[in-house]
Amino acid sequence: MLACVAAVAIGATGVTDRVEGDAIDRSFTHRAPSVPDDVAVIAIDTRSLDVLPWRWPFPRTAHARLVDRLHAAGVRQIVFDVEFAQPTPGRQSDDLALWSALGHAGGGVLAATETDAQGHTQVLGGDENLRTIHAQAAAAAIDVDRGGVARRLPLQDGGLPTMAVTVARRLGVRVPRSAFTSQGAWIDFAGPPGTVPTYSYADVYRGRVPRSALAGRVVVVGATSPLLHDLHSAPTSDGVLMSGAELQANAVHTALAGFPLRSAGSWLAVLTAMLLAAGAALLVLTLRPLRAAAGALVIAVTYVVATQALFAQGWIAPVVVPLIALGLSVWWSLTAVLVIERAERRRVTAANAALEHAVRERTAELHRAHLEIVRRLAYAVESRDGETGAHVDRMSALCELLALAAGMGPQYAELLRHASVLHDIGKLSVPDAILLKRGQLDDDEREQMRTHALAGAAIRRARRAHASRALGRQRLPRRPARRGDPDRGPDRGDLRRLRRARVRAALQARLVGRRGDHRSGLRARPPLRPGTRRRVRRDGLRAARVVCAQRAAVPARDCRQRRLASRRNSSAQPTAMISARNGSPHPSTPAIARTAVTTVIAAAAPPTTTS
Repeated sequence: MLACVAAVAIGATGVTDRVEGDAIDRSFTHRAPSVPDDVAVIAIDTRSLDVLPWRWPFPRTAHARLVDRLHAAGVRQIVFDVEFAQPTPGRQSDDLALWSALGHAGGGVLAATETDAQGHTQVLGGDENLRTIHAQAAAAAIDVDRGGVARRLPLQDGGLPTMAVTVARRLGVRVPRSAFTSQGAWIDFAGPPGTVPTYSYADVYRGRVPRSALAGRVVVVGATSPLLHDLHSAPTSDGVLMSGAELQANAVHTALAGFPLRSAGSWLAVLTAMLLAAGAALLVLTLRPLRAAAGALVIAVTYVVATQALFAQGWIAPVVVPLIALGLSVWWSLTAVLVIERAERRRVTAANAALEHAVRERTAELHRAHLEIVRRLAYAVESRDGETGAHVDRMSALCELLALAAGMGPQYAELLRHASVLHDIGKLSVPDAILLKRGQLDDDEREQMRTHALAGAAIRRARRAHASRALGRQRLPRRPARRGDPDRGPDRGDLRRLRRARVRAALQARLVGRRGDHRSGLRARPPLRPGTRRRVRRDGLRAARVVCAQRAAVPARDCRQRRLASRRNSSAQPTAMISARNGSPHPSTPAIARTAVTTVIAAAAPPTTTS
């Protein structure tokens, strides 16, 4: 509504009149020209000025002879767009000749540009002389709009009816006053300059124009030569000026047709402005901005095409004001939508920030609660053995320090500190009689005490896969850009070397050679049958238990010697495997696994002490 009011207000100021006139000119241009069959122009052109023996103005005896030629051709009405207000000096016979010729032809319409207060003229001696020969003087005025274009015809000028209105009334054609507004009536131009049939004054004067070309037409005699300065800009001129005689001929043709062009009225401008503004606002509310703009452009083109169709039916619809309303509606609607959307986006952003802050706080609180539960569980486990002191806290701190010393990042070290709290959770499976026994444990009790690690592993086995994935996501921090940073986590090279080491260890356990030269290469054994890996793990576990039992019986002073012997055995392992390939029977896979597990445990296990 606001866009409609603004557009109508802009149109009321007259700022859009010139643009509106240009739009009407385009409508004339896009309409196909039609040659009228009721009017013709007798042109006082440059050729006539050159051929005839007189200088301009021509003597009135020449005009009298022209009138005789036209009357003989059977013209319907003679119209002179040449003013005869002043008598010919010293040649009154010339004036009488023209007056007599017009009277013999049944009269005519003569142009007048000057009138007195009562609307009387001095053409050929005055109105009384004209009435005697049934002739009539008429105003030759044509309204010129802003921009210097002649588009309208006034009903009268200076109290004298215009030439086209006078001709129509003389021929008995009714002239509707409703066609005339305060600005005049629209002239329905037949086409661009030259559309109205035009004949040279010299040719008609000499009788070279056939009678059939002029019979039954209203002929307008007037100047067309640029030397006579009677040229005007018309809606259909398109850069080429139209002569005043042809302009009057178009006006006479319009009057004889009953003034077919009518203005649609200001109410149509207001109504179309409201409809286009409402349609644009609806598009903006229902579509995205670009699509809404494209839809508004489609509406504008459709409206312009509709106005052209109405023009073909004789109605001149407003173009500029409705399109201004459409543009203002699209602009203001898009602006309002963007402002509202930006405000809503700010509100949503603030709400999301507050929600994310609350979620982070809640997540941190849950994380702290989780860690506290884990620590309380570890304290509950340690509460059964009051002699260990602050064992959980010491182990956690030591694990974090060792992780940092090994080059791990602070995040991973902190994660390891929290995870090490549950290293003794398997003590829940140890009977109180053994756990709280005072004094030294015997062999069976010591063996059962050592099974608490396996029990803890069994407790965590159910959730091992999920925990591994969670730790994998959390404990692999992004590698810093600088390799020398001690806080960086494992990079791709570290992971690649780890995979190679695992593959190399697997190949050492699964590859066998053929008899002959060791340079013939190693070939992989066939894939293990189902169940083989389970048997290997079971045999390795049994071997580990045996080694643990044996270690319990070895005195502390022999631990170092036993560890050195184990290292020598592990270093000799590849040599034994190669000698087996050269001819000795290859040991079975469980045997290799038991040997490897025994070697690793013997090398890594600390000296046994009583708990």
